Amino acid sequence: MPCSWEQIDRLYIAYTVSEFGKHHAVTCKSVTVARNVYYSVYLPLGQILDKLPRASLSGWVYYRNIGKDLAVLTLGSIQKLFCVRCIGTIKFGILYTVFRRITFCTFDGFFDDYRTVRKKVVSKPLTVNVSPLPSGAPASFGGGVGQFTMSAKLSKDSLKTHEAASLMITLSGNGNVSLLEAPKVSFPPDMEVYDTKVSEKVDKGGLAGSKFYEFPFIPRSYGDFTIEPIKYSYYDVNAKKYVTLETSPITFSVAKGNETETVGTLVPGVVQKDVRNLGSDIRFINTKDPLLSPKGEFMVGSGLFWILLIIIVLAAVAGYAAQRKYAARRADVAGTRNRKATKMALKRLQLAGTFLKQNLYTAFYEELHKALLGFVSDKLNVPVSELSKDRIAEMFTASGVAESHIEAFIGILDACEFARYAPDSGNEAMTAHYNAAVDVISSIDSNMKSGNNMKSKALALVLVLALPAALQAQQKDYMDSLWNAANAAYTEGRWADAVADYSMISDSGLESARLYCNTGNAYFKDGNVPKAILYYERALKLDPSYEDARFNLDMLKNSIQDRIDPVPELILKTWARKLCYASDSDNWTILFIVFFAVSCGLVLLFLLGRTVAARRTGFFTGIVAVLVAAMCLSFAIWQKNDYFKADEAIVMRPVSAVKSSPSSESSQDLFVLHEGTKVRILDQVGPWNNIELSDGRQGWIPSGDIEVI
Repeated sequence: MPCSWEQIDRLYIAYTVSEFGKHHAVTCKSVTVARNVYYSVYLPLGQILDKLPRASLSGWVYYRNIGKDLAVLTLGSIQKLFCVRCIGTIKFGILYTVFRRITFCTFDGFFDDYRTVRKKVVSKPLTVNVSPLPSGAPASFGGGVGQFTMSAKLSKDSLKTHEAASLMITLSGNGNVSLLEAPKVSFPPDMEVYDTKVSEKVDKGGLAGSKFYEFPFIPRSYGDFTIEPIKYSYYDVNAKKYVTLETSPITFSVAKGNETETVGTLVPGVVQKDVRNLGSDIRFINTKDPLLSPKGEFMVGSGLFWILLIIIVLAAVAGYAAQRKYAARRADVAGTRNRKATKMALKRLQLAGTFLKQNLYTAFYEELHKALLGFVSDKLNVPVSELSKDRIAEMFTASGVAESHIEAFIGILDACEFARYAPDSGNEAMTAHYNAAVDVISSIDSNMKSGNNMKSKALALVLVLALPAALQAQQKDYMDSLWNAANAAYTEGRWADAVADYSMISDSGLESARLYCNTGNAYFKDGNVPKAILYYERALKLDPSYEDARFNLDMLKNSIQDRIDPVPELILKTWARKLCYASDSDNWTILFIVFFAVSCGLVLLFLLGRTVAARRTGFFTGIVAVLVAAMCLSFAIWQKNDYFKADEAIVMRPVSAVKSSPSSESSQDLFVLHEGTKVRILDQVGPWNNIELSDGRQGWIPSGDIEVI
């Protein structure tokens, strides 16, 4: 213990804290430290404890005599805010260093006659227990621990294009203000956003204050825009739960600015840069019609395919026959008279109508009689001199004319003959006979035409009925409810549910490139990369031109472990494959049908063309159309055959050893493949598959380690 008349000159406090790792923040409880020292000292606590960083200290160091040779030194309440970067227990102690000056007499203090004795006094260790933050932190968690509020506003009320502005966000409250991370803001498109500016205003104790975030941006187009609600989450130490703050949507309008201004003069010190990729991700799912079809069904070689070809051929043959028949009809005088019979009869009836208006009784009936006989002569190709009422009736009956029409026709003939020798019966009778003649001629003409076209109508009916039946066989069950449910699950982040719903569609025997691509997306989001690669490959097998599946597959190939350089192939084969993969098999089939129909039309032009130029055009153009049709058909068949080969697979195990022979005991390990690698199947022996890589290396791998595309 110190001796009598000692005076404390200096008092130092030191402490040690372990190395920190993971970031957390806690507040230490108040600590009162009291130690027995000797005699007097009166200094501000802030001067004595200047070694403690970021300390908020209160109280004074003072003494109190409690005996002849004893005093008590008391350090007032020490409140300390500090950061802890580990989870567990932290121990630290306080070390007091006391310098004593021994005074031997009452007056020695004026002559600096003293000696210094150094002593150390060590406190007991203090323990602080640090607990981890609870799990389930929201995506918007910014590291805040305490209680906070948030506000957001724009720096300007009115904006113009190419004019700089800022979004101001303020976080205020009690807690680890200095450690708050910047909120995540989703700006509308056509907003050029720059680096965030951060400032803070924290109280002396470091336990309360505000932090300010400025997001500079420049609108590049005019119109109405909305910044979506900004979310920020923190851990409330009092409520012991995560709390999420959310602002209201910020809506603003951008007017059209001066388009002649350059970007470099808009914001001083801002220089435009190339667009930077901030991250990479697969493309989103396709939510349109899935275009499902039965598995393994292609248009080429299907029933619909052959029906369309037959229709085109029949149409070409019918066209050729019709053209030949038209030419023959043009040379047939009798046939021409037959076709023009009704027209000639109507002309004669017009003349009779003129006589009717003039009330010329005898002339009207004579012209009406000539019109009726002339119609029969032209229609049946019989001279007027050989016509009688009985023969007219027989010939009309043989031509399929209804009995009522025949009786009406003969009745009008009788009326015309009677009127030539009878007195005038009046205009009313003449009008009735005229109308009856017009009706009966039209009825007989329609009756005869319908009889002649019965066979062609029957044929047309058969074709009309057959085509919908064929198309009905190709109809697809799109399973809209299941498709929509899978898309909704994917959008909400329920990847496993989306995989299950998509798989139910494929398990029902339906498939499409869109279905397989969406399934691959769900597998990738669920963390199953080899399954995702498998379904992207299946999508491209159905439609090699599907860009979304190609993009996603290329991105995933860059993430797998195995890098294999393929053996170069002939340049012509590469070009042919690229041209073939420019579209899917069904589209190539449709193009083939179109060019096949064009080829048939050009053949008809060559055969039936009236001029040499027309026939020459039909010949050479027809050759080109035939070649293009043959190319389209070959591409369609190429893709169909590739689909049914089933000679490619994806490695599904994380690590798979490729053997020299189909045996795990007597064979050697040739090389190792990892999940996601594509291989070609050459042969199968029991549970082993002989595979080949794109660089030419071969080996044997268990069938359970791969899955066929």
